[in-house]
Amino acid sequence: MKRKITLLFAAAVCAFQMNSQVTLTEDFNAPFTPNGTAWATQNNSAPTGTLSWFQGNPANFPAYNGATNSYYSVAYVSTSGAGNISNWLVTPTVNIYNGAVLSFATRAPGTATVYPDRLQVRYSTSSATTIPTGSASVGGFTNLMLDINPLYSTSTASAVNNGTVNGYPGVWTVYQLTVTGQATPVVGRFAFRYFVENGGPAGANSDLIGIDAVKYEEPCGASAPSYSNCAGNTTTIQAVGGLGQTTYSWNTGATTSSLTVSPASTTVYTLTTFYPGGTCTNVVTSTVNVGTTLGINVTASSPTICSGNTATLTASSSAATYTWLPGLQSTASITVSPSAAQVYTVAGQNGACFGAATVAIGVNASPTVAASSSSLNVCVNQSFTLTGTGAATYTWAIGAQGFTANPISLSSSVAAVYNFTLTGASANGCKMSVPLSQTISACTGIEANNVNGYNVTVFPNPFANEVTVSGVTGNVQIFNTLGQMVISTPIRETETINTTSLAKGVYIVKTFDSEGREVKTIRMIKN
Repeated sequence: MKRKITLLFAAAVCAFQMNSQVTLTEDFNAPFTPNGTAWATQNNSAPTGTLSWFQGNPANFPAYNGATNSYYSVAYVSTSGAGNISNWLVTPTVNIYNGAVLSFATRAPGTATVYPDRLQVRYSTSSATTIPTGSASVGGFTNLMLDINPLYSTSTASAVNNGTVNGYPGVWTVYQLTVTGQATPVVGRFAFRYFVENGGPAGANSDLIGIDAVKYEEPCGASAPSYSNCAGNTTTIQAVGGLGQTTYSWNTGATTSSLTVSPASTTVYTLTTFYPGGTCTNVVTSTVNVGTTLGINVTASSPTICSGNTATLTASSSAATYTWLPGLQSTASITVSPSAAQVYTVAGQNGACFGAATVAIGVNASPTVAASSSSLNVCVNQSFTLTGTGAATYTWAIGAQGFTANPISLSSSVAAVYNFTLTGASANGCKMSVPLSQTISACTGIEANNVNGYNVTVFPNPFANEVTVSGVTGNVQIFNTLGQMVISTPIRETETINTTSLAKGVYIVKTFDSEGREVKTIRMIKN
């Protein structure tokens, strides 16, 4: 077993309290079954190990609350050997909008010897639970809320700084994450991703972590943002959040969650929010400012891309026309592929009304990957070595087979041309793939002997424009049937000799070692 985890009783951090309604709570009371509770698990580790998420074990550490085994756990056995771990625990569907809070407790063993762990908290604006296979894939869970220990520190620090934690806490620690940047309410899911590169029983990283006391709270009440528009245009005021209420009441008499208005001058609208049982009621206002300025919202499908990839930028407003810089494109949505970090500006116009907004796209460099073979043409059962360069991690693929070692030594008993694909990934997750073709020859007619301890091969036979000699350092001489030497060339271990100048016919090939001793003679045909 990779490591032994000793029992450690942990001090807990008290959870922050807020005026809200709890719409999801899970303490993983044993026996916890994800499928029976609308949760889901998926192990995308490469290669896949022997165990996904499992019931907590008090021999490792006790639960944050409740029975000692009432927590959920995941460990280095998510992968086998040394691999990249990506093991997902996905919540049931919830209403996701600004101001809602997800809280949970987590910890690592807290032992003296630390094998760094890592956890990401993400959310998807879709109700789907399936993530495409591959340890780097995040599927629809593109919104990263928290990354605990992305630098694989052995520290047990627990403080959050700009959405990351430099270490993994060795005692139960509660984190509270507030949803931001999701103004429009959606039905989606949160996910806990145990994501450890170079993990597993033979890897440098990964040990074991626990998750407990998961709670999702929706703010008590909705909000109604203010808008800017031009006189004569319509504006739809949309209540944001508070999806558990039973009725809405606007000062205009409307009882829907949204209100469409067309004021001639700046007007304030009032919304009241009622929840079941009357326990949550609040009053909010929304101002529609009428003037000459358009309010433009611009979003990006991804704030950061790998070089060579694309992002879609989308502007939304009541503008009749749009203009983007750089590029001067004029549609509401554009696709961009900057080679370096770039700020894009979109201007919108509707009559005399004008507005502008900006969005920044970051660019991570993709690796420059190269693939090579120790010999691109070898005989059956003769080994060759494939080597990749230019990346942090590598995957060799041929058909349905994959190899994560680099370099790799292979051989084949079947003569054919084998087409490999090497995919290299940089530390930031960007990838590049390159092909490599490896020829395995039958080497028909090859004669091999062991004069003076040498094992020399000469192929192919018959030959056309080249002959390969392997297994000796010295000299090769080729004679025609008249006994005339037509080629003489030094060789070192393996050499390919250009024979395009030779006429078709029968030839005698002799090989000599570095001391001039003849070690092989073979009759060959050029056709």
